[in-house]
Amino acid sequence: MPVTAAALPAPDQATEPVRTADFFNSCRIAAGVLVFLLNFLQIFGFTAIFTAIFALMYRLVGGRVRRLTTGGYWKIGVYAGFPVTAVAACFPAFQLPLLTYTTVYMVGTAVYWMIAATRVEAELRAAELNNLD
Repeated sequence: MPVTAAALPAPDQATEPVRTADFFNSCRIAAGVLVFLLNFLQIFGFTAIFTAIFALMYRLVGGRVRRLTTGGYWKIGVYAGFPVTAVAACFPAFQLPLLTYTTVYMVGTAVYWMIAATRVEAELRAAELNNLD
């Protein structure tokens, strides 16, 4: 049987559903990448704000002799925050009601920050005593 021109679909009609499907597939991928980037920025934005607040509070309220500057507290906070960020980012997958990312991050960073700041201040105190001798 010979194929006539009337039996073939028009070129626009044949390719239009494919173009639409490709477009929506591209939009779905772009939306997924955008959601990932926004969540990633949210995590690091929260980390920066939390570190700044705690560095200032630790600096202003700390009753001990202050051997560290606010920048020093900030550096310790960033140092203490990154491992906790990696651990806390896993908790939303568990969908536990009390252990959200924010809760795990704040508790973990505060504990790790106190340990790190205490050790750094002890080393600075020891260095000052060695310089006096």
